[in-house]
Amino acid sequence: MNIGIIRIHRRVSEARQRSTLLKWGADPDRIWVFGKEGKGLQTLKKFLKARVAREGDKIGICRLALLIDPGHGTHDKMAADVKALLKTGATLCELDTGLTWDDKGDLVQMVTDAIKQISTGRVGENGPGAPTKYVLSKEQIAFICAVWSSKDYKNDAQRQAAIREFPGLENILASYVRRVVLPAKKQQ
Repeated sequence: MNIGIIRIHRRVSEARQRSTLLKWGADPDRIWVFGKEGKGLQTLKKFLKARVAREGDKIGICRLALLIDPGHGTHDKMAADVKALLKTGATLCELDTGLTWDDKGDLVQMVTDAIKQISTGRVGENGPGAPTKYVLSKEQIAFICAVWSSKDYKNDAQRQAAIREFPGLENILASYVRRVVLPAKKQQ
């Protein structure tokens, strides 16, 4: 089951996070919104206590740094939160980068980027140390190149929307296509 986590944050809108989670395939009834004021305030502690995530589930969040309450981010808090989530047996997917913690290298990259984002106050931003990671098949690359060169689309937003219809490309960004996929294809 795909579970989503949204953190109310001044730099990353709730609407953008929700849209990303829904495109990824999160169950709309299983999206937790952390930091929402008023009745029913949801927190990671309540999420863990409710045992929402179980072995085999996937938890989607735009960026790992969004797990930490703004203004309360410490390296120790991040470590404790990551350990608690790891114990659930679920897989955390960082949707803005395509990283998951099934891969130990990805986990290290996610935590390093999160600590960097928290310490610099740049939560939710893609810095130079946090490149988006996609593993694309030859078919996906061919499809991307065909869409990108087609005259059927007026702008990058339309091209991106068309590309996202292809299986496995639901979260790919137009900026990634321009910066990585197209230059790599030209070099082949």
